[in-house]
Amino acid sequence: MGFMPASSDANSVTKYEVQDPMTGKTSWSVNAPGTVQDPVAAQQNVYTGKTKTGSASVICSEIYRRGDMPEHIREADERVGVAQSAEVMAGYHLWGIPLVRAMQRHELLYKVVKTPALHWAYYMAYKQGVTTKNDYVGATLHHIGLPICYGIGLIVRTVKVSATQKV
Repeated sequence: MGFMPASSDANSVTKYEVQDPMTGKTSWSVNAPGTVQDPVAAQQNVYTGKTKTGSASVICSEIYRRGDMPEHIREADERVGVAQSAEVMAGYHLWGIPLVRAMQRHELLYKVVKTPALHWAYYMAYKQGVTTKNDYVGATLHHIGLPICYGIGLIVRTVKVSATQKV
């Protein structure tokens, strides 16, 4: 699969797609940082780290929307998300938004993702002082996932900057 610019205007790339090299079909796409979002697509802005609804969280928001996460835990998770760097949020949204779309279509995937996501959210709540019990699984996910999302986001934002530079 290749991650490549799919469309652009005179000054910048506006959309990226992941294409299967064998078939040439697009498996998913995401709009580039700072561009107008497709309302059916990701609803994210990788520069601000917030969705159109103002949320930095996408996976936990989906779990909360389905009634499987208490509001005070989601709010704590959201506060941590908003405080993250633009690189972290760009990296997270790049894989998290397509994952949520898939979770909405496949109940089994939702159930598989829900457990680690709840651990993550409860650890975020612990960090915010909302709960007194540490979640060690959530802490492990955080310490592994945060640098990975940062690295992905750094690449995405670097590609955006280099794509906007005139040759």
